[in-house]
Amino acid sequence: MPGALELDELETPRLLYAVLTGHWLDEDGSFELDLDPVRTDNRQVGLRLSVRGTAAPATAYRAVTAEPDDVPYDPAVPPRIELMKIRTGHVFVRPKIDGRDVGWFAFDTGTGAGLTLLDAIAEELGMPRLGRRAGGGAGSAIQIASLRQGRSFELGPVTIANSVYVELPDQLRVTMRRLADIEVVGTCGYDLSAGSVETMLGKVAWIDIAGERRSDVPALFVTGASGALADPHTHGTIGGILLAPRKLLFDYGRRRMAVIDVNGSRGS
Repeated sequence: MPGALELDELETPRLLYAVLTGHWLDEDGSFELDLDPVRTDNRQVGLRLSVRGTAAPATAYRAVTAEPDDVPYDPAVPPRIELMKIRTGHVFVRPKIDGRDVGWFAFDTGTGAGLTLLDAIAEELGMPRLGRRAGGGAGSAIQIASLRQGRSFELGPVTIANSVYVELPDQLRVTMRRLADIEVVGTCGYDLSAGSVETMLGKVAWIDIAGERRSDVPALFVTGASGALADPHTHGTIGGILLAPRKLLFDYGRRRMAVIDVNGSRGS
């Protein structure tokens, strides 16, 4: 499903296009230009360029928001799913890929890669390559991976038809065998990404989440200039420790979530 571009995902492509084409010099009010005193001295002038506003797209280019019908839910299939949790806290499931049980998949909603699959398994299943995509995690490294076209992804009562996978190198299998002594062939949910970035360990004086304040919260403070938080809009991430023992309910289509208490109360 298409989603609305916001923050850095919206601004960076527009700014890059504007600089490459000279459109940033137009007097149509689309861009805002300021002097950057930090990068200005007696030899050079530093400028800060930002997007001032975003006009609504023409009707012909608006996203198609009708929900697809390629993710059927079969109520006749038991909803209980076999899980395995290892000492690192990672959770694994065994979906069927094109009708076959090919092994354990890491289940993680924290990343945006979609479905991923080892290239050796994709070759074994005869999945054609669709193209390539670039991506990265918390670290600065950008990786180029092929896309594979599958027929179906089944996990419990849910089936994803015409599933597309990001092809992973065999290093994932080696890494998970070393960490957990299991064979992992892919990831699902919003997937598992790895990376590194310079950080410092400390505490946040307090943080309010869903109406409840936590004090003296242990935190990692990112000091590196690259990675997932290296944009002017993202200030941090929140992990499961702050939310436990509550449950999270995500409604990605409507861009909202709920924090549900074990006793039934909730915050949004």
